[in-house]
Order: sequence, then C-alpha cells, then structure tokens
Amino acid sequence: MPIKKIIPSVKLKMVTVHKLQDLSCQRYYYWRWIRNIEPRKMNINFWYGSVFHAGFQTLLMQNLNKAMAAMQRESKDRLKLKAPDNDMLRECSLQLRLIKTIMRAASRQPFMK
Repeated sequence: MPIKKIIPSVKLKMVTVHKLQDLSCQRYYYWRWIRNIEPRKMNINFWYGSVFHAGFQTLLMQNLNKAMAAMQRESKDRLKLKAPDNDMLRECSLQLRLIKTIMRAASRQPFMK
C-alpha cells in the first residue's frame, strides 16, 4: 500500500537524549523525527534488549519458569510489530536460545537467592 500523504511528526516537541543520538545520521533523523517515518525492518538489537530485559526482570521478581514465559511473550509481541524475513527469524531463534541459557546460569548464582 503506497503512502498517499506524509503526516509530519508530533514527536518533536522536545529534544531527548535518544533524539540527539539519532543526529549521527542526519538522514535518519529527518525521516524518523521530522517526517514520522520509521524503517519496516526489525532491529535485532532492540529485540534482544527487550527480550533479555523482560526475562531478567521476571527472573528477579518471580522465578525461572515465569521468566522463560515472559521472554517468549515479549519475543512474540516484538516480532508481530515488524515483518521479519526467514533469516531474521532464525537469528531471533538462536538469540533466544542464548538468552535462555544466560537466564538459567543467572538463576543458579548465589546473588539470586
């Protein structure tokens, strides 16, 4: 579906640290904050951070089984927002296995008790 009209952003009412970090690429800043257009491709770094955070926070507050479920939910929600290709899905699957291994190892540490 082609874009018929570009709606200017209302996000640019104030300048935050994140907006200033986008200034490293002026083109990205323009399209994201001025024209209110974001890329369709999912950023694996943001996916990883959100899934890891959801799992570790749940691990700290509850237990390992609930942390695993929280990570699955967060991953599913993040993947639903964008249209990842098969390579991205395989990478996410691999990264999720690594995060689960990290969570299992962290749950056995003395500071978790």
